[in-house]
Amino acid sequence: MMKKFVVLLCLTFLLFIPDYAFASFSKEQSIEEKVIYLKSEITETNKIIDRAVNGETDVKNIYFDVLPSIQKLSSIPISNLFNKEEFEVFLTTQKLKQTQSSEGVITTEYVTNAVVTYQDKSSGNIVDPSSTVRGVVSIRWQEKFENSKMYFKLYSTSGSWTLQDSTFNLSNRKVTYGQVGLEACIYNDCNSTSNLTSNSFTKYAPSSWRWLSKNTNASSLSSTTSVNVNRGTSTFVFRIQVIKHGLGI
Repeated sequence: MMKKFVVLLCLTFLLFIPDYAFASFSKEQSIEEKVIYLKSEITETNKIIDRAVNGETDVKNIYFDVLPSIQKLSSIPISNLFNKEEFEVFLTTQKLKQTQSSEGVITTEYVTNAVVTYQDKSSGNIVDPSSTVRGVVSIRWQEKFENSKMYFKLYSTSGSWTLQDSTFNLSNRKVTYGQVGLEACIYNDCNSTSNLTSNSFTKYAPSSWRWLSKNTNASSLSSTTSVNVNRGTSTFVFRIQVIKHGLGI
């Protein structure tokens, strides 16, 4: 008798579940994704640098703004070693994955690597090549074509710093990453800052960060790193900002 009662209770419960719940479940089950391109990400720093410096890239019509800067903090006069700022900037993009859903939505995943080298020069000559500070900032991002419109979002950011002189040391490492748009992430709510303890890092964007329209320059993805470079009583901040705007292809 108890078993019959339980069965009748379950049937009664099912009768009161709205039809749209079944429709939604059915729709989710029916959507399938077909992988049409797949490639492993190059994560080894030296290989990324070689690709960037040699101009190797999987996609040539993707544009990022790379804005390096130096801020000197020491109140004591800095020697000629830091006389003249010189930046070298290289970019490379890897195409990692492309899928197409049964509804025709095409999603592509990329990672764009920015390599920035800072060297001080005096009178046009490198004073001390070993004073080179190199930073790599990578933005892994996704692009979606749906209903004749383009969207994009941040997936993750990673990076590293390299010194070639043991008399230097690094401190106060930090990364700030995020995205901003008109229809989502308007109020700086898709933004995160992390203090770092090592010379390399990877940070993932929360899945709650929504897709942004790519059809306006008001939407953007970005990652900004900063690190204090110290030698004796001299300190400067090496900062790299990498930005992709919506209309930047």
